[in-house]
Amino acid sequence: MRIYLKKLVQVFLAISVGCILVLNFYKRDEWVTQGADVYPWGVNYQRHDGKHKLDFTGPKVHHHVQREMGRPDNISVIDEHSIFYKAPRNKGLIYPDPDRIQDRILNQLEFIPVNVKERGEDEPMKTIVVYNGFSGWDIRPGQQTFLEQKCPVNRCFLTPDRQKGLDADAILFSHSPSRPVFKRPLSQIWILFMLESPYHTPGLSAFKDIFNWTATYRHDSTIVAPYEKFSPFNESIQTKSQTKNYATGKTKQVAWFVSNCGARNGRRQYANELAKYIGVDIYGGCGTLKCPRYQAGKCFDMLNKDYKFYLAFENSNCRDYITEKFFVNGLQ
Repeated sequence: MRIYLKKLVQVFLAISVGCILVLNFYKRDEWVTQGADVYPWGVNYQRHDGKHKLDFTGPKVHHHVQREMGRPDNISVIDEHSIFYKAPRNKGLIYPDPDRIQDRILNQLEFIPVNVKERGEDEPMKTIVVYNGFSGWDIRPGQQTFLEQKCPVNRCFLTPDRQKGLDADAILFSHSPSRPVFKRPLSQIWILFMLESPYHTPGLSAFKDIFNWTATYRHDSTIVAPYEKFSPFNESIQTKSQTKNYATGKTKQVAWFVSNCGARNGRRQYANELAKYIGVDIYGGCGTLKCPRYQAGKCFDMLNKDYKFYLAFENSNCRDYITEKFFVNGLQ
């Protein structure tokens, strides 16, 4: 059998092109859009004070932050739609520079980019599609929530209408996202919002390197968004004497409400050990006492009336994660 070099090269090229096309088709939604910055407030956005962007350093910084910090801005790689097109990544400046004294979350809430401040009402409206709908969100459609909350930046329009996704400035996904059916515009920002720890947020492996921003409880997120935030009272209120004895009339010591008995951090073992030294009453699926969730009001009244202490444990020990029970049940 005679082998012709020219024909062999042609066959090899044909197979290579075919493999590239097949790979591009099946992986078109997983390519990462990276490279030069395109800021969310416009390509000409510059910090007026010449300071650096927010920076997180140290051995415990998550790998995606280190990867973002270490990438030169002039490098372009394959984008998420086609291996034949290279496009910039939207990192964006949506937060002030770090201040070791002040609060990162409050600083970000109050931050106004310079060009937004200069344009005022002339700043173009940004459309944000809440892809998983408004259920569970205490927000209203349109611009209304931003105006009611007196947000420093209010030129945003919220909608749950997925049909507007193609023309939206940003898509906000929550917890368990589903891939949109429309082709993603190169300038569109995708945001992942999560309140639960990674152990309780399955199914994200298929979305690796897809999102531009994260909005989670972690302090190295693009937007820090915990369940709640505790702001200390001012000093004049703190110095007022407290004369009330909160233990008066209370006959029981510790209460714990828990239904997940398979937590990953040994909280049940901790409660069992604590019970050797102080009385611990366990309500719910993991204990012998009952107080149904549909009677939450009565349960809290019972806590306030009978118990001196309330246990609030996370279901897993993850960096920066604090259970909502600490804020909702403990502090309120």
